[in-house]
Amino acid sequence: MSTDRELEYQYRQNRYDSFVHERDALRNCSLEVSGRYDKWILGIAGGALALSVTFIEKIANNPNIPSLIILGISWLLLISSVALEMYALATSQTAINEEIEQLEKDYENYLLSLNEGSSYQLQREENVYSKRTRSFNTWSLRTLVLGILLICIFALINLPMAQ
Repeated sequence: MSTDRELEYQYRQNRYDSFVHERDALRNCSLEVSGRYDKWILGIAGGALALSVTFIEKIANNPNIPSLIILGISWLLLISSVALEMYALATSQTAINEEIEQLEKDYENYLLSLNEGSSYQLQREENVYSKRTRSFNTWSLRTLVLGILLICIFALINLPMAQ
């Protein structure tokens, strides 16, 4: 009987270790991709702002008023994209801390199940900060794309004026 209990314990331990290892590997990949995504969004938004200023200065230094409104809206969208991405970075850090706390609770519950001889059920609460981070990232991308689109429209309107 003792051998069956030891085998069950070893099986549960191996299963949990495998679970933790795979979850950590996926989380590390997710963090790496997320970091690259954040850098790209910030870089593209900042580059689009700089490019539009250079375009006005060097090519279309006398744009018409309606196109300036389009440019102003595009700048607001690009600045919003940067701000949203900064919020995404901030909430991402909080989400990671919340995940660490959840992992600690998971492991504590697992250890309790071993001592009590009961089956372990993973109970996960939704991480609201992860949800906020995804939302900020989504809106940051949308404002970036719209901002770039409006800069392109501005450039098309004013390109024939450049002599």
